[in-house]
Order: sequence, then C-alpha cells, then structure tokens
Amino acid sequence: MSIQTKNYGFTKDNENDFYNVNTVNNNLDKIDTEMNRIEKKIDESEREVDYVKHPADGGTTAGTATTYTCNTSPNPTALVDKMGLMITAHVDSGASPTLKWGPLVAKSIKKPNGSAANLKKNGLYTVRYNSVNDSFILQGEGGEYGTAIASQVLAPYTIGTDNGIVTGTMANKGATVLQVNALNQKVTIPQGYHDGTGYAMATYAPSQYYSSGAYGADAKRTFTWNFPWRIIVIKSSRGNINIYMSEYTESFWGGGNYMPGFMNNTPTSCDPFLYVEGGYYTIEVFGDNK
Repeated sequence: MSIQTKNYGFTKDNENDFYNVNTVNNNLDKIDTEMNRIEKKIDESEREVDYVKHPADGGTTAGTATTYTCNTSPNPTALVDKMGLMITAHVDSGASPTLKWGPLVAKSIKKPNGSAANLKKNGLYTVRYNSVNDSFILQGEGGEYGTAIASQVLAPYTIGTDNGIVTGTMANKGATVLQVNALNQKVTIPQGYHDGTGYAMATYAPSQYYSSGAYGADAKRTFTWNFPWRIIVIKSSRGNINIYMSEYTESFWGGGNYMPGFMNNTPTSCDPFLYVEGGYYTIEVFGDNK
C-alpha cells in the first residue's frame, strides 16, 4: 500500500506495488508546481531589495500636503542614486513638497527642470532619487513651459503651465469698430484679441464752418472769420490743388507755381497769395467751439 510524503505529499509505493505511471506523473506535477512557486518567491525577494531595477510600491501617501510620507516592504536603509518609488498622493501638494520614505530623511520632490513638483489628489506618480541634487525627480513630466499667463491666452483655449492646465481669460473682441465723434478725441482700444478686420471711423463734423466762395485772383487777399480755425482747406476748380493746412505755427506756408502762399495768418484770418490760370479757388475753414 502506497503512502504520502510528509512535506509535499508525494506518493511512495511499497516494494510489492506494481509500477503506476499516473502516480509518477502526479509526483512530477507537484514537483513542477512547487519549484515554480519557489522561483517566484526568490524573484519577488530580489525585487524588494533592488529598487533601482524594480521601483518600490509606496502605496497611498500620508502626512501633509508639503511633507508626504510612505512605507514599503521592506523600507530601504539608505537612498541610492536612481532608486525608484511609486506612490498615490492622498492630497494635492502644497508649495515645494517633500517625501519621507520610511525612516529616511525627507527629500524634495521636483520636476526634471528643477522646479517643485505639483501633485494632485489620487494621482499615481513614479519618482526616482537623484543623488546629484539630493531630491526625488518626478518621472514622465514632459517638456518645458513658456511664460504665458491666463490673461494672455484667448478664451476658452488652454495652456499647460507648472501649475497644470490653465484656461485663457483674454476676451475675443473680433472685428471691433471704434467711433470718433470729436476732433482730437482719444478713443480707448479695448483690451483683448482683435482679428485684424476692425477699424476706427470718424463721424465728427466741425461745429463751425466758413467758405470764401469761388474766386480767381493773382493778388493778395484777406479772408476773416469769427472763430479759431482748426483746419483750412484750399480747393481748386481745376482739380490740381487740394491742400489741407492744420496746426501750422510758421507765418508763411507753401508758395511756388500754382501753390498758394499764406502770410500773416491768425486764428481768425489769413492773407493768401493765389495764382490762377483759368480756374478758381475756394477756401474752407473748419473750427470747433467745444
């Protein structure tokens, strides 16, 4: 009669038992299963002590938003360059967070660019210890960020920042049309994005007006009006002179062939020399009593 071994339950036949291939096969299956279990256990043991090759599982952190804590099995006795650790953050991080692994001294958690990491609650993170700057470096953090802030990004588009995704707040003004209703009026351009098709339109009409009427002469004349001029327009019926005089301080303007010359101008008068060859001049004066 066959019996079972004490530790693994292998079947042992008696001397007078006939050979049974099934009994042998069952024993071999037990040996195979047990050897596989032992190999896995050895592999797991190696993983526990080599956190450079196999990052440790730190579970969900504890502590505060600026000082995270975690434990592994086993905890390391010292930090080694490139040693890895996986954690789940239990709260959003505060400014310049640190991580204390088991009994070891807490170290800063940083991005690859050297700035402080920004962890989010329930976020899964992998860090590796960098012995050069004595800190944990967040893995998988890609690229650099620019300097744009929310007010410089057109709403509702977003931009990546050191603090995560930020939604733009810049208003879309599109094709803005500005009205100018008075001479020298300053119109403020609204802050925001403009698509390039907007424009400013002057609808201002001077409140004071004088016209000399059409005349022709080649001698000095004096024209007067009863308001300070802002703009003087000289028109020619021949169509080859249309001159705008505005805010001049000199006492003599223009001159030359077919060009008027103004002398002794005052806010309410002018003495032009006009040269006409078969045409007429008209002097128009615009003012503003505001």
